[in-house]
Parts: sequence; structure tokens; C-alpha cells
Amino acid sequence: MPIDSARLEDLQIIRKIRETVRRWWGIELSFTDAKGYVLDHGKGIIIPPQNRICTACLSDKEGLRRCNESIEAAVSKLNGGTRLLGPCHMGLEIVGTPIEFGGERQGSLFACGFLVDEKANAARGAALAETAALKLPVIQPENAFETIQRIDAREVPRLADLMDTTVEEIDAYENAVALREKRIRDLQDELGGRYRFADIIGKSEPMRRLYALLDKLVASDVTVLIHGENGTGKELIARALHFNGPRKQKQFVAQNCSALNDQLLESELFGHVKGSFTGATRD
Repeated sequence: MPIDSARLEDLQIIRKIRETVRRWWGIELSFTDAKGYVLDHGKGIIIPPQNRICTACLSDKEGLRRCNESIEAAVSKLNGGTRLLGPCHMGLEIVGTPIEFGGERQGSLFACGFLVDEKANAARGAALAETAALKLPVIQPENAFETIQRIDAREVPRLADLMDTTVEEIDAYENAVALREKRIRDLQDELGGRYRFADIIGKSEPMRRLYALLDKLVASDVTVLIHGENGTGKELIARALHFNGPRKQKQFVAQNCSALNDQLLESELFGHVKGSFTGATRD
């Protein structure tokens, strides 16, 4: 099942963790698909890290392409657990963790566009060189480099823990959704199966004619009137028509007609128009 980032972002725990990471370190958490492509970018949503260099890079067509390539290459190295994946094309850090359920890689959670303090000086040259190579409209690149978020190396495990927790919550949520959908399918199969024609007992000529008639009616949109003595299986026939017809996903409502007078029965079965009886205030 592909990752639905919009659905995941609506989960309160995911929102809280993303807000915490943003507040503590000024870092954005984002999702990729199984191939490493940034899901937001596919929807035309660009949320750059909070620095002038990344903002300019992601506003540039070639810069955006190189950014996506860097992330795809980085997350392809993931084999379990959150970890630093090396520098992007600008020399800035990428950290990621795989998202797996159903025994398959579904995507990844990642953050990028920041520096680990101890590596900042080494990254300066790469960032400034790439800024110049792309001819990015960055005023005073040296000063712009100082706007890049930095975290202490000792903080990286804390960031990794929060990302691991996020993925664990996603896994629990997806498993719960899959279980719920399976239960719904099982119930639908059970309801549909209970009222198959084969479950109606009878092989006589009249019953065979009934089965033939039901085969014609199940695909029809006409109103069907079923009549007969008490205990002859009228509701069973009605249920068979419903659960084998185009409305099988909708609710089946049984009504005790003996409790209604003629006018109310007609109204219940066929509807009524405004003013046809006392209390009929609308069609």
C-alpha cells in the first residue's frame, strides 16, 4: 500500500512530533515513496529548510532536481533504523528511516538541510561551491551559510528516537487500518454469502422458476413485490435480491408491514407527496 502522506499528516501524534522537531532544531520531517521521491514535491508542495541557501536551491529547477536525486540516493542506503545518510549535493546532512509494512518497503521518513556542528566547517566549501555552480540568487553566500540550522552531534540520537517513534506510530496505524478493512470485507462476504441463491433450499420446478426470475431481477432497478403466506421465506428472497444486486453495499431495511395501515404502507414503500396526508409536510 503506497504511503498516503496527507492522511498520515492528519494524525495527531505525527503532527506533534513534527512540531517538536521543528521547534527544537528548526528541521522539517518529510516523506518519500518507496523509490525515494519526495511526496510533497510530487504534489507541487515545496517546503524548504529554514535557511537562505536551501530556499534558493529549491526555487531553482536544476537545484530541485539535484536535491531530489540526493534524497533518492541517500534513502536507497537505508536498511533499518534511523541514521545519518551522508551529505546532499549542497554538503548538508540527510537523516532518514525506512517505513515498512506488509513485509515491504513503502517509503521513508527523512530530514535534510541542516548541519552537525562538528562537520560544519568541512561542509562550508561544498555548500558555497554548489551555490556558485548553480548560480543561485543568494546575497552574500558566506552570511547565508550561517543561516543553516546546526545541531550538536549528541542531539542526533534524540532526533533519531523521535523519527523512529514516528515510524512506529505509522506502522501501528497502518496495521489498524488494514485490520479494520479486512473485518469490513469479511463482514460483507459473510452478509453476501448468507443470502446467495444457493442458500435457498428447494430444487422443485417452481423453485427453479423462482431462481431464474431472481437472476433476471438482481441486475434490475425495478421495485419488486414479494407476497406469500407467513413463513414462506419472503424476507429471505428480499435479502437474496439485495445482497446479489447493485445495492449490496448499502443498508437493507426490513419493515413490518402488518403494523401499518394502507396509506402509511404505501407511503413507506413508494413514498408520498406533500399534503397527501396529515403530517406530510414535504415530498
